[in-house]
Amino acid sequence: MALTLIAIQPDGTIDSAVGLSEHAAPVITGTLDNYKARGSFAPWLCYLTFDDGTNVGTCGFVAPPDGDVVEIAYYTFPEHEGHGYARQAAKALVGIAQGAKPDVVITAHTLPQDGPSCQVLRNCGFTHTGSVEHPQDGPIWVWTLNGS
Repeated sequence: MALTLIAIQPDGTIDSAVGLSEHAAPVITGTLDNYKARGSFAPWLCYLTFDDGTNVGTCGFVAPPDGDVVEIAYYTFPEHEGHGYARQAAKALVGIAQGAKPDVVITAHTLPQDGPSCQVLRNCGFTHTGSVEHPQDGPIWVWTLNGS
C-alpha cells in the first residue's frame, strides 16, 4: 500500500490524483475544509491510500499536534474493507508521526462500541484509554498508542 499526499495548491485547491475512487471526492472536500479550519503543514496532513494503483481509502492526521498529542484517522472504502488496508494506514501514520516527533502521544477515536476499527487499533498497539463527548459525534472512545 502507498500513501499519496492530499496537497493544497497556492490557489487553495487540492491536487487531484489519477485513479481516485468515487468515495474520494467528499473526503477531499472535507480535508480542504479541515485544513482551512485547523491549519496544515507537513507531515501532519492527509493522504489517499493506494494498492497497485487502486484508491482503497484515506488516512491522515486530524490536525497538527496539540502540544505533544496528535490524533490519527483512517478510512477504507467499503468495497476494499477486510484486506488490512486500515491497519496498514494506521501503522504508516504512526511511523510518520514518530519520525517527525519521537515524543508525540498518538491517539485515535472510535465509536463507543467494539468493532473493526477497535481491532485495527489493538493490532497496532493502541489501548482504549477513556471516553469523551465529541461536539459533532457524541460519545466516543479514545485510544492511545502504548509507549507513546
